[in-house]
Amino acid sequence: MNAIRVGIFSIVALLSTGEVVAWGSNANGQIARPELGSALLKPTTVPNLNNATDVYLGYYHSLAMIYGTTAVGFGSNEYGQLV
Repeated sequence: MNAIRVGIFSIVALLSTGEVVAWGSNANGQIARPELGSALLKPTTVPNLNNATDVYLGYYHSLAMIYGTTAVGFGSNEYGQLV
């Protein structure tokens, strides 16, 4: 594991393969699962994200850096934090 970020309601981790796993609350899609409002109790792979170089966790959103040049975000965009 290259990085792990712990938030209030969820956790994201960057694996050495570049894959990202997440678990915890998905109330706002912050762990990139289609089932909003659900929670995952074990790490689950974030789909279509396998070349990340770092991960960040906000209050209701998550971000992954791709090769240090592109950010991919998921979760709440209520205040434009994913734009």
